[in-house]
Amino acid sequence: MSAHRGGTASAHRGGTASAHRGGTASAHRGGTASAHRGGTASAHRGGTASAHRGGTASAHRGGTASAHRDRTASIDRWCSAMHADAYRCMLMRVDACGCASMRADACRCALMRVDAR
Repeated sequence: MSAHRGGTASAHRGGTASAHRGGTASAHRGGTASAHRGGTASAHRGGTASAHRGGTASAHRGGTASAHRDRTASIDRWCSAMHADAYRCMLMRVDACGCASMRADACRCALMRVDAR
C-alpha cells in the first residue's frame, strides 16, 4: 500500500494499492489498483485497475481496466484475458461470460456494452 501527495490507498487481503496526487486506490483479494492525479481505481479478485487524470477504473475477477482523462472503464464477469480501455469515450463497460479473450474499444461512443456467452 502506497500513498503519495495526499493520495488515499486501501489494500485488503493481499491486494496492492498505489495512490498519487490525490488519487484514491482500493485493492481487494490480490487485486492491483493504481490511481494518479485524482483518479479512482478499484480492483477486486486479482483484477488490475489503473486510473489517470480523474478517470474511474473498476476491475473484477482478473480483468484489466484502464481509465484516462476523466473517463470510466469497468470490467465485470471476466474471461481469461480482457482489457477495457476508456481513453476517448465517456463510458466503457464490458460484460463477458465464458470467452477465451476479448478486447473492447469504445472510442467513438458514449456507451459500449459487449456480452459474450
